[in-house]
This record gives sequence, structure tokens and C-alpha cells, in this order.
Amino acid sequence: MSHDILPDPAVGPSSPASPAPEATDATTDATTPSRHASAPAGSRLALGATAALALVVPLLTLTDLPVPVVRPLLVVAFVLLVPGVPVVSLLGMRDAWARVVTVGLVSAGSQVVLATALVTAGVLDALAVTAVIGLVGMLLTILAWQGTRPGDGAAATLAAARERVSLAAQGAGPMLLALGAVLAVWAVGVARAGTDEFDDLGLVASLGPAVWVAVAALGLLCALELRRSHPRGLVAGALVLAVVLVLQGTPVIVEGVGGVPVGWLHLSFADHMAETGGILTGKDARFSWPGFFALLGVVVPAAGLGDGADLLRWAPLLNGLLVLPPLVLLARSVSRSARVVVLAPLVYAGFNWYQQDYLAPQAMALLLMLGVVAVLLHVGRGGVGEPTVDRHVLLGLMLLPLAAIAVSHQLTPPVTVGMLLVLAIAKRTALPKLWLVMLAFTVLWTVFGASDFWMGHLDQIFGTVGQVDGNVTAGVADRVVGTDGHVRMLALRMVLSALVLLLGGLGFLRLVRDPAQRRTGWMLAALAMGPFGLILLQSYGGEVVMRCFVFALPALAVLAATGIEGVLGIRGEAAATPTGARAMVLPVVGGVLLALVLATQVAARGANAPFEETSATQLEATRLLVEQRGDDEVVLSFGWQNPLGLLPAAQPRNQEASEETCGSLGFGLECVEHWDAEWIYASATDDAYWALTTGEPGQGMAIAEELLAQGGWVEVYRADDVLLLAAADRG
Repeated sequence: MSHDILPDPAVGPSSPASPAPEATDATTDATTPSRHASAPAGSRLALGATAALALVVPLLTLTDLPVPVVRPLLVVAFVLLVPGVPVVSLLGMRDAWARVVTVGLVSAGSQVVLATALVTAGVLDALAVTAVIGLVGMLLTILAWQGTRPGDGAAATLAAARERVSLAAQGAGPMLLALGAVLAVWAVGVARAGTDEFDDLGLVASLGPAVWVAVAALGLLCALELRRSHPRGLVAGALVLAVVLVLQGTPVIVEGVGGVPVGWLHLSFADHMAETGGILTGKDARFSWPGFFALLGVVVPAAGLGDGADLLRWAPLLNGLLVLPPLVLLARSVSRSARVVVLAPLVYAGFNWYQQDYLAPQAMALLLMLGVVAVLLHVGRGGVGEPTVDRHVLLGLMLLPLAAIAVSHQLTPPVTVGMLLVLAIAKRTALPKLWLVMLAFTVLWTVFGASDFWMGHLDQIFGTVGQVDGNVTAGVADRVVGTDGHVRMLALRMVLSALVLLLGGLGFLRLVRDPAQRRTGWMLAALAMGPFGLILLQSYGGEVVMRCFVFALPALAVLAATGIEGVLGIRGEAAATPTGARAMVLPVVGGVLLALVLATQVAARGANAPFEETSATQLEATRLLVEQRGDDEVVLSFGWQNPLGLLPAAQPRNQEASEETCGSLGFGLECVEHWDAEWIYASATDDAYWALTTGEPGQGMAIAEELLAQGGWVEVYRADDVLLLAAADRG
């Protein structure tokens, strides 16, 4: 029997009555800590750092000291670590990956729940949240400190870490040097790229040969390391981080100060909550799920980030890094193959073109959901899991992220219910009834917390239930429109999605052919395919198919990694490193395939770059508009691909002039005059959206110039890609 995948709990040596043998592969090196070592009651270094964060962040929030870069990083660390570190220290988890994931779940979950409670009561305040969480974190740290040993101090911890890194780095020098050179070439390439070179191929048009050489070399380096029967943890970890940096960082760096335009609206929601302390009712359905926005309303002022533009810009890269620990824990919980554990995050990054990792509730809710599933799978592995973890304590901890999911996003809660049900049916969780708790959270919040949304909108919610053809058409066919070049880029997205499904299917077949792995295969398949049940419910604004893939991708990545391992004819820990001709062929073939996937992801992810990027000048014009606009003044734009979402949430949203909204008036001056607007905001990104999706030139900038020439308008701001006009007779 192959030992690549952990046998099912009810089959073979890993049943609860007979603990499974411990892994002996790369999951025990510097980047994937040993399962053998009993975890200390707590690391004094980690607890000391947590205590410092618990004290410093509330003080920074109170004093508003301008500490660029450092202050935002401290606040992000606060959200991720406090009070999770002392809680997990008291819990006594052995596995370091499980500890890291649980720390994040407890910390972020508790802060979202507290922020939601305060904003619902109309008293949200950044200082209150940071002070309460900091106080709780400090008290728990003191309690956890008492259970530590003197040997857990900073000196001992650092010495042990240096020893482990030194051992892991033996023989890794050449690979790490090569990786450094590849990243240097990439950095030069992205530094030379510019948005002025965007065309209907999107981001691809702006990237020179250096970037593509770096991407190809990165694929080859990954394949070289994966040819080993036991990939070195330090090297594998560095390669995974480099892949995420290149794939997520390229559009972040090239596309200017912001990506997906909806993120600006999210910042506006958060700013309203921070300013007023409460929720704006009757304005936007998303206010009915305020959890993420409430947390954002704490983070932005606590970090001293002004309107939050910097956080919006770097959120995709941050989320791309944060998804790695729960993804690795998920892979380690079902697979004993070191290659699968390394391949899973590479597959996830390589096929994640969906751009739902921007500053949005979806991104946070997905991280929490994946973390909960990964921790439950890890703890539910019998003797290989966490035998000392009390299930009642675990239940209490998991309630925090589950409640945070329920109050933050519309789609993630029902998907979470389904995934928890899958774990219960597969008997891979110590909390088999947790899905009922999540179902209760979802129903209660929807009925009582989100009543402002569903009251009077039942037709909108249930109008497309069961209309599978219509929902699929809205999510696929209706979205593949535009110029030939743009459609080709959108086709690449479909190719990636189809390929990951194919590879996942191969991995599923590989698992179910082995009786000892069959239940694991079916469980992963259910986790991957379950989210597609959303197609039965509604179109979700034409995005339901894409959202299904977003939810399915973590489990698909593990299945696909298993399939890739099988296709390349390699096996996990039982196999030796290939020799002879096979040792040369496998890295070349694997490197070429990986390079193609990574390059395709860069191209597919950047397909919408011409109209989703926000320039510094567009943001400057928007900030000027925010400062000068009157409360009831009408702002007219020529699309939604701009940062006007940053306008105060309590004020009327900007109106859109387009062929659809202008109707019989025609898209021109007569339509603009019909709106009787006080402000005109024209941008090159709005024109680019029209040009790429219809094949006809956008006219917004030209119409604004014509208005200015005929008189009655004053030029407030001008740049190559934006023109802001104010009516001469306004107030």
C-alpha cells in the first residue's frame, strides 16, 4: 500500500485505537516542525512579543504618533497575534503549524466579534477595541507565562531556531543563491514596467522579458527541489514564498496605488463606521454584514493609515501570504507526502487568478473558514493530531472565527456549514455537530442582524433559485465579452480553472483506488465540489461561478498536488530521489509545466489591469473631490472603474453616464446635462473598461473636454488619465 496519503481514521494504523506512525519526511524540518517533540507550555519569547503588542498598539492608537511603516506592521501583527498566542499557549497544542493557524483564528475572530458588537450598538471605537483586546491579551499572557519553563526564554528560543535553520540550510546554499538571483531579475523587470503600456492583453503588455525569464526560472527551481524524495524545508519554504511574491506582487507593484475598485468602497464603509461608530442602514446591502468593515474601521485609524489606500494596495500580497499556513496545515492533515505538502501552496498560487484576495470580506472569511477546516482536520487525526486538546475548549475557540464569518459575508457562511458537515460525515472532526452551530449562527444573523437587507428584497434573493442555466450563463458566457485580445486573456482564466479541475480529478482517482485512502479522497472531493451548490441558489451579480472556484480552490489544490505527483510518476516518502536519465527529464518536464502555469496565472490575473488599476493622480483627484464636495451634490462619472468608492458612504453615490443609463438621450452632452450634476469625474480607466468590453473607444474623457470647452464648467484637477470638473454655478 502506498503511504503518500494518511490512511483514513477508520482504516488501518491511523484509527483512534491505534495511533498512526509519525511522519519522517520534510514535514519535520525547519519549516515544518516535528510532530514528535512535545510542545512547551509556551514560548516566553512569543508571549513577551504579544505582551509588547498588547501594550504598544493601544498606546499608538491613543496618541496617534506618526510612525510610518512600523505602526501599520505592528497593528497587523496585533490583529493576527493578540490574544491568540497566550490562548494557544494555554491550550498546549504540539504542532507548530496548528498553533500558528489557531493563533490567527482566535485573534482575528475575537477582534471581529468585538468590533461587530460595538458597531451594532453604535459605539465602535478603535481605541476601545485595541484597549479591550490588549487588556485581555495581557492578562492571558501573564497566566500563560506561569506555565512556561525558564528554558523557553528568548535566548534559548533563538539558539534553538538558529540550530534548526543551520541544519536545514546545509547544502541549500546554491539553490538559495539561485533563487536570490531570480528574484533580483524579477525586481528589475517589474521596476521597468509601466501602466502606460497596458492594452487589451492587460498586464502582459507592460511586462518585459526579465519578468518572464524570472517566472520560468522560478518554475524550474521548484521542479528541481520537488524531484527530491524529501524536499528541504528551508528551500521549499523559500520557493513557495517567492512564487507568492512574484504572482501576487507583480500586479500590486505595477498597477499603481490600488487594484479592484470595489476596495475603495469598502474603505468608505469602514471610515463611516469609524467616524460615526455605527452602521448606515438602508444604504447598501453589505452594511448588513458589518464584521469585516468594523474590523477595518479599527485597523485603519489604529495604524494611522489615513484613508487606507496603502492597505488596499498591499492587501492581495498580504492575503496571499496569510493563506499559506492554513493551506499547509490542510495538506499535512491529509497527506504524508512531503511533495504534496509543498505542491499544494504552489498549485493554489498558480491557479488563483480570481482576484478575490483584495481588501474585501470574502478574503477574510475565506481565510477563517480554511483555518477552521484545517485545524479540525488536524485535531481529528487520532493519535497523529492533538490528543491533549480538550474538545470543549476547542469548541469555544472555534466559535470565534465561525461567528466572525457569519457577520462578515453573505456566501461564506452557508459554504462553511457545508464543509463542516462534510468533516462530520467523513468522521474527521472531534466536533461533529459544529456544522449545526454554524448553521444557527448563519440563520440567526441573517434573520435578525441582516434584516435591513432581506426585508423587501425577497424577490432579489430568491428570484434565481434553481435557475442553474441562467446562473451559469451569467457567471461564464455573459462575462466573456470584449476585444479579441481581452477575450483571449479571459479564455486563459477558463483554461486555468479547467486544468485545476482536471488535475484535482486525477488526484481524486489516485486516492479512491486505494481502500485505505478512499474516504480521504471522497472527503476532499466533497470539500472541493460542495461550494458549486451555490449555483443552485443565485447568480450573485453574475459572479457565483467564480466564487465557487474561490471556495473550492484550497481542497482542489491538495487534490491537484496529489494528481501531479501521480502523473509525474513519483511517490511520497517511499520513493528515492530519481537517478539517471529520469533525474534529468523530470525536472525539465516539471519545470516547463510549472513555468507555463505560473506565466499563465500572471497573464490571466492581470487581464483586467487596464481598467482595474488606480493611478496616484486619480486618487489625488478623488481626495480633492472628497474635500470640496457638498453633502447633496451630484457627482457624474462615466463608469465605476475608478476610486470614487472613497466618497463618504453617507453621501449619495456617484451617478454613471453610459449608453445603458442614457437610453434614448444617447451617450453624449445631452445625457450629461440631463443629470444636472455639480461634478464631472472622467478617467482613462472608465474609458478602458468600455473599450475592452465593447471594442469601441471610451468617450468619457472626450465628453469632459467638450463640456469644459463649451463653458459652464471649471477645471479642478487634470492629469493624463483623469479630469475633474466642477459646475461654475455650484453653491
